[in-house]
Amino acid sequence: MAETRHIPTKNNKLPNSFIATSVLLLAMMTSASIYASEKVYKIFTNSSFFVLQGMSICGNNSIGTSDIIKATGLSIGNDRICSFMSHVIEKRIKSYSRYIEQVKIKRDLTCGQLVINIKEREPVAIVAESRDAGILRVVDVNGFILDELTSKDFALSSHKNIPFIFEDEIKSPNRQGEPCMGRSLSKLSDQSDLSESYVVSVSACLALSILSEIHSVVPNIISKISNIDARDPDDIRISLKSGLNVRLASDRIKEGLFDVKHWMTNPEKQNSGTDFNYIDARFPGAVYCG
Repeated sequence: MAETRHIPTKNNKLPNSFIATSVLLLAMMTSASIYASEKVYKIFTNSSFFVLQGMSICGNNSIGTSDIIKATGLSIGNDRICSFMSHVIEKRIKSYSRYIEQVKIKRDLTCGQLVINIKEREPVAIVAESRDAGILRVVDVNGFILDELTSKDFALSSHKNIPFIFEDEIKSPNRQGEPCMGRSLSKLSDQSDLSESYVVSVSACLALSILSEIHSVVPNIISKISNIDARDPDDIRISLKSGLNVRLASDRIKEGLFDVKHWMTNPEKQNSGTDFNYIDARFPGAVYCG
C-alpha cells in the first residue's frame, strides 16, 4: 500500500501590518497631492493674469454703460474674473432696470475682459384711460410695463412720439400677470414696486395686437400714429397725427390694414377735390370714406 505524503501549502497572505501601512501611505500621498493641487490652483488663479481688467457692454441703448457696470457689483482691477458665477451677475443687472430683458455674460480670459450682452425692451406705446390721466404706463409690444409716469413726467420724457393706447377697465381673467402676446422669458424685476408686470385690460391687449400688425403691414407709419382706441372691438379707431382716422373691426384687422395701406402711408393724397376725415375698412369688399 502506497504511503500518502502531505505537502504543506505556502501562505501568500500579506501581513495586516503591511496592508495598514500601505493604506496609510496612500491616504497621505492623496492628501498631499490634493493640498498641492489646491495651492497651485490658488496661486495660479490669484495671479495678476486673472484680475478683471475691464468690461465690454453691448446692446444697451436706454441704460448707460456706467450704470450697467455699477449694477454688476464687480470692481475692475480688484475682483478675479473667475471668482463669481455668471448667473448671479446676470440677475443683478436685470434687477437694475425693467428695460433690460435679457443678459448674457462671457469671460475673455486672454485679456481679462467681461463681455456683457444686453437685450433691452423697446417702449412702443403709452397706455392710459385718456391723455390727461393721472398715471401713464409705458409698455413694450407684449404689454410689459416699463415705467409709470405722471403727466408732468411724461412732458419731460422721451416717449412723446410713441402712440397712445386708450384702455377700459375690463380685465381679462386669463391674462393676469401674463404677456398680451408672444412669450416672455423674463421675470418681473425684484426692485419694481409696480402692481402688475403686464397690462391686463382687454382693449389694451387688442390695441397692442393691432400695433404689431401695423409693424408687419405698414411699418413706416408707426411714427405717424397719434393713438389707437380699441375699446369697441367692432369699431377700432387708429388716429393719425395728420387728422385722418382709420376704422377697423377686430375680426379683419390685417385685411383692413391692407385695404387702407395706401391712404395710411400717403394721407396727403386724399381723393382728388374731396377731403375726408376717416376711412372705414371694417367690412369686406368695400372701403368707406367720410
